[in-house]
Amino acid sequence: MVGINIFNVKKEINKSFIINEPVIYEYINSELKDVIKLQNLPQFVIGKIIKCEKIPDTHLSACEVDIKSEILKIVCGARNAREGIYVVVATDGSWMPNGMQIVKGKLRGFDSEGMLCSAKELGIEEAKFNSDGIIELDEKYHNALGAEFKG
Repeated sequence: MVGINIFNVKKEINKSFIINEPVIYEYINSELKDVIKLQNLPQFVIGKIIKCEKIPDTHLSACEVDIKSEILKIVCGARNAREGIYVVVATDGSWMPNGMQIVKGKLRGFDSEGMLCSAKELGIEEAKFNSDGIIELDEKYHNALGAEFKG
C-alpha cells in the first residue's frame, strides 16, 4: 500500500474536500504526473430514497437510492432515513473528508454500494442543512437527481 499526502500543501488549494475543484485536480495531476492521472468524477451526488426497510434487531435500514443513472442499495444507520427524501450519496470509490474511502460491501448480510451522508461527515459546519442524521435536501434539489452535490 502506498499513500501520498497531497493536501495542505499550498494555500491556493484550501478548498472543501467534497468539492471537485478543477484547481485541485490540476495540482494533483501536476504533482503526480509520473505516478497516476486522476479523473474529475463526481463523488457525492444527489439521490432519492425510494425504498427503506428496517433491518431486524439493528438500528440499520436497507435503502434503495435512485441516483438517476442507477439504483443503489445502501445500508444506513441514520434514524431519519426514510422513503421519499432527497439525500447526499457518497458513491463507490468516494473519499470522505476524514480520509476514509467508500467501497461496496455487505453489512449484516445486506449489500451496500455507497453511503448516505450527514453534514458532519462531509465537514459542513454551518447550519445550512439539518444537523442530525443524514442530510435531507429541500425542494431546490429535487430537479437535480444524479447531479453532483457541491454543498
